Amino acid sequence: MNDSQKKKVKNLRRNYSKGVYALQMEAALEEAQRVDSPKVAVIAQNFGVSRTSLDLRLKGQLAVNASPGKKPLLNEEEEERIVQFLLEMSAMGFGFSLVSVRKLISSILGKDTSSLTTGWVNHFFVKHPILTIRRTEAFDRLRVRAIDAEILSFYFMTLEMAFLKCKELSGGANLTAGRILAMDETGLQPCAANRYVIAQKGKKSVQALTSESRDHLTMVAYASAEGCSGNPFFILPKRIVNFLGSHFPGSKSAVSGSGYMNDTVFEEWCEFLVEDLRPRRQAPHLWCLLVLDSLHSHTLNPKALQILNSANILAVALPSHTSSFLQVHDISIFGPLKKYFRSSISNYAREKSIHIQLQNLPEILEEPWVLANNSLNVKKGFQKAGIWPLNTNWVQENFEAIAVFKRKDKEEQLKELNDDRLLKGELKSIFKSLEYLDLARKLPEPFSLPNVPLRLERALSSIVSQSKESLKESLLRKNAPRKKYYWRIL
Repeated sequence: MNDSQKKKVKNLRRNYSKGVYALQMEAALEEAQRVDSPKVAVIAQNFGVSRTSLDLRLKGQLAVNASPGKKPLLNEEEEERIVQFLLEMSAMGFGFSLVSVRKLISSILGKDTSSLTTGWVNHFFVKHPILTIRRTEAFDRLRVRAIDAEILSFYFMTLEMAFLKCKELSGGANLTAGRILAMDETGLQPCAANRYVIAQKGKKSVQALTSESRDHLTMVAYASAEGCSGNPFFILPKRIVNFLGSHFPGSKSAVSGSGYMNDTVFEEWCEFLVEDLRPRRQAPHLWCLLVLDSLHSHTLNPKALQILNSANILAVALPSHTSSFLQVHDISIFGPLKKYFRSSISNYAREKSIHIQLQNLPEILEEPWVLANNSLNVKKGFQKAGIWPLNTNWVQENFEAIAVFKRKDKEEQLKELNDDRLLKGELKSIFKSLEYLDLARKLPEPFSLPNVPLRLERALSSIVSQSKESLKESLLRKNAPRKKYYWRIL
């Protein structure tokens, strides 16, 4: 082999990844299969390929499309199946770490091989760029069980009925973006800190100095689909004189023993909502739609619903444990708010004082609130949740995202959800509330009183059609223990 041929072979081997060597091997095979072809050694030298590899391919001992170099641990099909398995497990909430991936592949090969080094794993990720390392978010089991296509379809059917009911109550006037509201609450603490900071490269432990206070503050927020956010409402675990000070003009605060929402505080918030909306509503006689989560303090509070009813506000509750998919604030507002809040509280600790208490939070929170509640974030949240514009095909469009939570025992799971959660919980509480108001026998049809959340149509229908004794029996009839279901890889 002369110098030019050696240089040609060197350049070909340098371009393995570009597929040049494979093309040359195919050409050499075609040449060798001719009747008047020269010896294998001559063909290999002319085409710049390995004589041994060419000979093995001609004898059928090596695949024609085999890649040059050392035999890989996994073939292309096995690697593709592993990639799909990793993606499916990640979508279901059971993602693998790098160490777990090495153990998985070792178990597939049936031996603990030394070839599964960190370099091999890194090359595996380079070869399959669809894979990456991402920070996880906790997603509890109850949320997984609630993500079901039929439950979500029923919610959007109820939401569509709510639009029609508001139109009927408003004398035929269609709902507009300014009359569609969503509310939610989130928790804040003085001990928050930045999750990511600039530090020396290679340093193993990076600390963030935080306040010693572990008090909890709840912020209740609401927004309209036209992109406007109302004034926030704060829930304190103890009474603080002049808590808001000069910050958040128009906002109010309430006190609960735990710092979380309860029936009394929600009634106060409903009164606050009515007052806060009054200067913004151009036509108070037109009904508004309020989407809220399905806490008992929200949906099973007759006094609060009467307050909303008297202000021409119709309440619709989200299905339980679905706020990460359907709650406007969880989708696009509270995430940026928490990020800006952690940054703001770190700046406050660095520039003013590390001794941060609850009374310092309004000053710290004011700027993050403005940044997070911009018009674009609010509108995107309503659009993503399928509320405005009303998207009745939301389940079909997001079927792939929710299909990973679907189990084979779907009918049994739905029956368990309906019997244990809906009947024993919500229907029983609704019955007690309606018994207290003495409305059970006065309802001529569902939704005749707009202060009742629309997701309880079936509950009201059963209350109207059945006597109180038979309803109590049906509520207490299901006493069988729950079955346990586990994810299985088939």
